[in-house]
Amino acid sequence: MPWPHLWRWRSPRRWPLGSTTWSRCIPRESSVAERRAPMTRSEMMARIGGKDTKPEMLVRRGLHARGLRYRLHVGGLPGRPDIVLPRFRSVIFVHGCFWHAHEGCRYFRIPGTRSEFWTAKLLGNHQRDIAKVDQLKRDGWRVLTVWECATKSNSVDFLLNAIVSWLQGSDLVGEISGEIPRGNEKSPHR
Repeated sequence: MPWPHLWRWRSPRRWPLGSTTWSRCIPRESSVAERRAPMTRSEMMARIGGKDTKPEMLVRRGLHARGLRYRLHVGGLPGRPDIVLPRFRSVIFVHGCFWHAHEGCRYFRIPGTRSEFWTAKLLGNHQRDIAKVDQLKRDGWRVLTVWECATKSNSVDFLLNAIVSWLQGSDLVGEISGEIPRGNEKSPHR
């Protein structure tokens, strides 16, 4: 007999008269990979937000602690950048490695389930990111991309030093990932 957690109770109005306890149960369809109803999974995926993520909050708190003031998610700019520093005419995107298809990152891989769908979706996200960066450059903004892996694999001080160094520099585009070269402290961005 299967384990009790694989069984669910029928509603009382559907119980046959004179039935025993176990006959009031029907087996559940159980799946190892998916234990929730599809609607519940859809609702969970819909709740994944693009604002106020842990990596973004880490960068924002650090910039504020260093005296830098910024605006958040400015709607008039292409791509609604996570952090806008008008004083430096710079924007910072804090990208999740999975959702923005960070190539070569250990936190990014195409899921095995529905891989065609995920490949098309993540490739579209990546191409849209490139187009938004190009538009921001044409509009005269400097663009820095901070990847999620950089917030996980580097100390907060090292990460913020890299961001401040980029802000004080003259590069139009920068990228900070988890694979920052350790020996080159003067140029921590790529």
